Amino acid sequence: MKTSAYAICAFVFLSSTISLSQTNRVLVKIDWPSETYEQKVEVFDPANNLLVSICNGLECYQTSGSSGPFTATYDLGCLALDPVVLPNYTVKLYDANDNGWKEW
Repeated sequence: MKTSAYAICAFVFLSSTISLSQTNRVLVKIDWPSETYEQKVEVFDPANNLLVSICNGLECYQTSGSSGPFTATYDLGCLALDPVVLPNYTVKLYDANDNGWKEW
């Protein structure tokens, strides 16, 4: 069992050193102090696949609700970054009441 685990680790290490692409660990931190029911954030990869949709899970992307705070950190892991084709990820910000994104 240990031998196969070492072989897998070696393969991953060798594959990552041979590849020309780079990866970076990406964390998305949310710190909304009020009116969190209105907000939503989505992150898309270069192929326009949705990686994460972030909102207050109790009141997600609604036109009315409580004004409580919402704080969270989302770990998207290591994402490939192509140095030739940057920027290659998209972040979309949504406001359910269409009255402008809150800037705190």
